[in-house]
Amino acid sequence: MAWWEGANETRVLIAQDPSTSGKHVGKFLSLRHPRTGNTTCYLYTDGGLQELHWFKQSYGSWFLGDYVCEDGRLYTATPVDPVFILLPIFEEARMKKGNDPGKFRQLDEIIYIHGYPGYQFLSSIAEKTMQVVCDLKEVGSTKFFRLNDLKVLKWLCYKVHQLKQTLPTLDNNYAAQDDKNSLYDAVSIVGEYLKDEPWVNLLCNKLKLNLQDWTKARDTETLPPSAGSAPASFNPVQENNGIDKSVARNTRQAKKARVEKDSQNIKDMFSRATRKKGCKKSHLCQLLVLSCINEGEDSGREIENTKFKWVRRSPILTEKQKQAISQLPPKMTNRCKALMKQIICFSAENGSVGLMLAAWVKGTTPRRADWLSVLKELERLNHPLYFEVTEHAFTEESFEVNIRDYTKVIHCYAKENRLREAENALMAMKNRGFVCDQVTLTALIHMYSKAGNLKLAEDTFEEMKLLGVTLDKRSYGSMIMAYIRAGMLARAETILREMEAQEIRAGREVYKALLRAYSMTGDSQGAQRVFDAIQLAGLIPDVKICGLLINAYVAAGQSREARIAFENLRRACLEPNDKCVALALTAYEKENRLKEALDLLIELERDGITLGKEASAMLAKWFQKLGVVEEVELVLRDFTSRMPQPVL
Repeated sequence: MAWWEGANETRVLIAQDPSTSGKHVGKFLSLRHPRTGNTTCYLYTDGGLQELHWFKQSYGSWFLGDYVCEDGRLYTATPVDPVFILLPIFEEARMKKGNDPGKFRQLDEIIYIHGYPGYQFLSSIAEKTMQVVCDLKEVGSTKFFRLNDLKVLKWLCYKVHQLKQTLPTLDNNYAAQDDKNSLYDAVSIVGEYLKDEPWVNLLCNKLKLNLQDWTKARDTETLPPSAGSAPASFNPVQENNGIDKSVARNTRQAKKARVEKDSQNIKDMFSRATRKKGCKKSHLCQLLVLSCINEGEDSGREIENTKFKWVRRSPILTEKQKQAISQLPPKMTNRCKALMKQIICFSAENGSVGLMLAAWVKGTTPRRADWLSVLKELERLNHPLYFEVTEHAFTEESFEVNIRDYTKVIHCYAKENRLREAENALMAMKNRGFVCDQVTLTALIHMYSKAGNLKLAEDTFEEMKLLGVTLDKRSYGSMIMAYIRAGMLARAETILREMEAQEIRAGREVYKALLRAYSMTGDSQGAQRVFDAIQLAGLIPDVKICGLLINAYVAAGQSREARIAFENLRRACLEPNDKCVALALTAYEKENRLKEALDLLIELERDGITLGKEASAMLAKWFQKLGVVEEVELVLRDFTSRMPQPVL
């Protein structure tokens, strides 16, 4: 571990004075160097990023008040453009192949780098600065970034020309150079923060420079710098654990400094900066002289220091608990049964679920199969602690969590309409470095659709397209159902056509839902289009689907088409149900075709189809409108005689 990552060591650092509006709190971050990829220390303060350099003579120490700092290095922090630091990870994130410009990615996914949590602090900086070199797309409140080579090259040229104009003002030697050499110097300096492939090579080609030949010529004219005192960019490899080995052999352990009359105190050079042992915050003076930033001894250590012991106990069980324990699967391992018994008998008064699970893990060392066995049983029992146990299991290394585990718990939350918990699980999944795939995003669309949140469903669907995720019938079907629930049937039908163009067939339930929606609104044309699409998809319409088409024509007042649809149903050798017969009678009734209706009833009777409750009620109502009272009574009496009698 490097000293800036928590070791209790003192260093002297000179950095830029923070702004008066800043919070005056600095934090050291471990980030990858943009050129070498080595771990390098940066200072993040007041929303800006500064790069650390160090300077050390052969022998030296610092006298800080009454404290002797054995490390004699002088660290300096200089501002650095965060675009240089973020450029390599944005390049990796777009996953460019050949001439393909790559994929758009969410910012949270881009800056999640395994082993480098410091990038998470640069989220706000990245969102502002990287728009200069990236293509940006917004889907709702979510922003997607993709690195653009042309924008990067334009930005690099601007940096080079800006540096070229600045160099002559820094030194007489630079001022005496011609424009060509100044341009080479500027490119060389900028190239210290870029990888040769592709950026340095692209930049040299753009400016028509041969940097390699110029560097060789310059090296023959310039002596190498001395190794003892040259300033260097700071990284743990260069530091050699804080002290050179030659110095360490000849130096005893630092003791409390004596007051020397002829020595120069640090306060004569800088503002006074002392640090008490265990101090959590560094003292900031006019030059921002920092000691190391210590996170403190009592930050997040309580769980680690807690001692657990998994013991067997014999609580007083209720009959319900005894029954639940007796029904545990006989093939379940003893360690899993032990945990299940604890969960079944768990009471919030006796402790927390987290401590109980931590004790079980420490005492039994479970494997992934054990976790899955417990979760499967909790799901079968529909136990109220299922989600809490699942969330804790995801944090355990022994569980070996994968993206399908997160997808399942998101789907379970969605079934219970617990949107907030599902979104929290999604965020936890992204923070673990898992990238949303087709299955996860489809589950989200289905969840937002059921909750009636069309906007989030649309945003998720567009995100799937931007990420290049493969869309299947489940993805399309979930989005179609979202539009159906929102009453946007035209949009739903558009997606259905898009599916058909890609030779993807929707499920029967999706077609049926869209047909029902058109039928209930009386849109006979839309219903007929969906009915035709069902047949083109190779699905055989059943009685219920035909009934929805007949209902659409009846609701639209198109009795003739309703009668034709009913006749087509019979020609297809389908037995009409009570609802279909009632709709057919309604169509005849609207055109006052009593004779045709009676002929239909005779044919149905001949085929062994008797009138149901709804059809009989429709016929009785029609006869009442005609004033044929006796016939109505006969129909009702006949209907009553055919109704099944209750058994006493």
